[in-house]
Amino acid sequence: MAKKPGMDLPVSIAVGSAYAASVYATFTNGEAVWFDSVTMFVFFLTLGRFLEMRARHRSIDRSAALSAKLPNTATRIEADDISVVPVSQLIAGDRVLIRAGDAIPADGIIESGSTSVDEALLTGEARPQLKSEGDLIAAGSINLDGLIEMHVTRTGGDTTLGTISRLSERARYTRPAFVTIADRVASYIVIALLGVATIVAAYWYFVEPERAFVITLSVLVVTCPCALALATPAAFAAAGSRLSQLRLLVTNGNAIEALSRATTVMFDKTGTLTRGMPEITSVMVLDPSMTEYDCRLVAAALETASVHPLAKAFSMSASLPKVSRQHVEVGQGVSGTIDGRRWRIGSAKYAGSGAAIEGDSANTTGTSVFLAVDGTLVAWFDVQDELRPDVATTLAALDRLGLRTALLSGDNKNAVEVLATRLGIEDFFFECTPQQKLEIIEAAQRDGERVVMVGDGINDAPVLAGADTSIAPAHGALLAQTSADVIMLGDSLLPVTTAVRMSGKTMRIVRQNLAWAIVYNALALPLAAAGFVPPWLAAIGMSASSLIVVLNALRLSRFS
Repeated sequence: MAKKPGMDLPVSIAVGSAYAASVYATFTNGEAVWFDSVTMFVFFLTLGRFLEMRARHRSIDRSAALSAKLPNTATRIEADDISVVPVSQLIAGDRVLIRAGDAIPADGIIESGSTSVDEALLTGEARPQLKSEGDLIAAGSINLDGLIEMHVTRTGGDTTLGTISRLSERARYTRPAFVTIADRVASYIVIALLGVATIVAAYWYFVEPERAFVITLSVLVVTCPCALALATPAAFAAAGSRLSQLRLLVTNGNAIEALSRATTVMFDKTGTLTRGMPEITSVMVLDPSMTEYDCRLVAAALETASVHPLAKAFSMSASLPKVSRQHVEVGQGVSGTIDGRRWRIGSAKYAGSGAAIEGDSANTTGTSVFLAVDGTLVAWFDVQDELRPDVATTLAALDRLGLRTALLSGDNKNAVEVLATRLGIEDFFFECTPQQKLEIIEAAQRDGERVVMVGDGINDAPVLAGADTSIAPAHGALLAQTSADVIMLGDSLLPVTTAVRMSGKTMRIVRQNLAWAIVYNALALPLAAAGFVPPWLAAIGMSASSLIVVLNALRLSRFS
């Protein structure tokens, strides 16, 4: 029991009263019955509710489609034995054989073979993606034409597919604050309308008693705030459904309203503006007792503990040194003990490099990663990452929308400055810790800015949570996805622009719906109270107002 008046209260009173009066008139040979009005009203009201629920369930259908992509069984390789097991029995570390045409049962890395993979449902990318040894492959993808063996890294709800489904589920059961406020206003209006109906009934009882019941019935029906109550949720449901088709999954119901008020979009660099597939382009070895290969082995061993996008550049298939006491300093680097010596890999400050080396590394346009042992610098790596497609187009589109853009990065000054200049970003910040990024966002908010943060790393999680609203790529760290309000599928950044434009249109639709609902009630109430609206016309009028609101909201389903 809600224990508060809702829009169904005057509806229930009107329908129940009309039906009871009609039954009474039938058995007492009364002058009129209102069965037709009751039937008509229920039909139109149900039709409006059906259209609203249809908009809501479109987003549910996508989540169901995601879940259906997982196979029921997988072919597991154990020594020389191959067996078919339920997917639920797979664990990280298992080796799985995947034939052409099979769905990928878990997240993993290809150990042998190459193939083309269909990732359309996960990323929105229609073209098959070529995958070979060492490449990551996501659960729910379809192996199109090759025979591959995969090393399982994540299963069940921990996979990319499971995370997306779980976050979509969270969004469906979260009521946006805007909708909650609209419901609260509608409940107050219901109380006021019941008071008005009582006054109208009393007036007509003394003026023209035989018309009192019919006029009161019309007032209850025609002024039901159904259109007002549907104005916001119908628009939000249609917007969420359309955004999911456009590679954007809304995980926080308040994101649409927040995006519509955005004034600034701040981007992380690595894994956000770039593709998150970095490569080591050069290595400077400073310790004569070590070779480049030795440095790469140590770096690869240390980076196994990190989920930062740059860690992918250090991955090696060779046998790695055993590391103990590994520790990840978020946004800075990784430390660990190898053969009794304490190693560090990460930023210049974290590794403790000298000023001369920092100066040399500052000349690179890539990201500098430093390797040190027992406080002494051993080597530094120049890591380059390709820009995402459509980055320049996205930034230009945001500029046309009147939004300021900024770049926040933990990389060295030269790398960040070169990229910002190339992309035309005037506001950029370099060598930022997660705390410094958060302080930059909070300073902008104190100046009245409404900040959208786009980032993908585990170090971006507090920053994503601190922004007014946030967007994370689907391939990013799980913590970043959990902190984000919107998850972006695919490699393109254009969905960021889509989210802003769609949210603005959604709020315009909401305002149109609210304006219509208020105007309709303001016009219908005095006409019904004056006795000019019979019950059947009241039923059509109220239902038509609700249908107009829902159909107007469904225009968002055609947003391009």
